[in-house]
Amino acid sequence: MAGLLRKWNRVHEEMREDSLTTTPKISIIIPVYNVEDYLRPCLDSMIDQTVKEIEIICVDDGSTDGSGTLCNQYRAQFPAMVRVLHQKNQGVSAARNAGMQMARGEYLTFVDGDDYVGPDYMASLVEKMEESEADMAICGLTRVDEKGNCIDTLIPGVYKKYEKEEWVMRISCVACHMYRRELWEKYQIRFGIGVRGEDMPVALFFASVCEKIVTLPKAEYYYVQHEGSAMAEFGGLRKYRLPYDILEETIRKIKEVGIKNGEDNFEL
Repeated sequence: MAGLLRKWNRVHEEMREDSLTTTPKISIIIPVYNVEDYLRPCLDSMIDQTVKEIEIICVDDGSTDGSGTLCNQYRAQFPAMVRVLHQKNQGVSAARNAGMQMARGEYLTFVDGDDYVGPDYMASLVEKMEESEADMAICGLTRVDEKGNCIDTLIPGVYKKYEKEEWVMRISCVACHMYRRELWEKYQIRFGIGVRGEDMPVALFFASVCEKIVTLPKAEYYYVQHEGSAMAEFGGLRKYRLPYDILEETIRKIKEVGIKNGEDNFEL
C-alpha cells in the first residue's frame, strides 16, 4: 500500500511539472468566494470542455465555507489542468487580477465560481477567434435558476466595425468575452478595486482598441441566479462605488493608444 502511495505521489508531481512546462491554449480565471454549493458544477463544466489545452485558475478569495477545500480537491484530482491560489478576501477584482498574474495561455477568459458553461463553450470561442484572427470574441448568456431552468437568454447579433459595434457594451460582462491575453499584458489592463461595475471600463477599453472583434451567436454561458449572486445581492452603493474615476482613466488611456473602432461607446 505504501509503495502504491509513493508511486501515485511521484506520478502526481510529474503531472504537475508537465502542466507548468506546457503552455495552455486558454487560461480560465475563476474568482471563488463562498460558493461551495455551486462550485462543483462550475469546475465540472471546465473539466468537461472538449478542448483540453486549458488551465483552470481558481482564486479563492478568503472563502469561509468549503470553497477553498473544494478547489484543492480538484487540483489534486486534475493537476495538469487546475491551479489554485488562496488569498485573503479582497473582492472579485483583486481575485481576477491575481489570476492574471498566473495566466500563461494564448487566450484569456473568465468564469464566475457560481456559474457554468456548456461543453463546447471554450472550443467554439477559440475556433471563432482563430478563423477570424480576432483579438476579442463576445458570446451570449443564459440566465438560469438554481434548478437549471431557463429564465432568459441573450444572444449577440453580428458585430460590424464602425456600423454595428454595440454588442461589446450590451454584453459587457467579461465572463462572456474571450481575449488574446497578450493585449492585457501589452496595455497592462487590470480591474478596478472596490468598485461596482468593474467590467465596464475593461469592456470599453477593448471595444476601442481591438483591431478585430467577433461575436458568437450562442448562449452557452449559464449565469445562475440565486440569493447570493451579483444581480440578486446588489443593494446599493454602501460598500462599492461606481467606476467613474476608472472610466476617466480608461478613456485617457484609450486616447493615448489610439481608437481602432467607432467612438459611439464614449457616449454611454
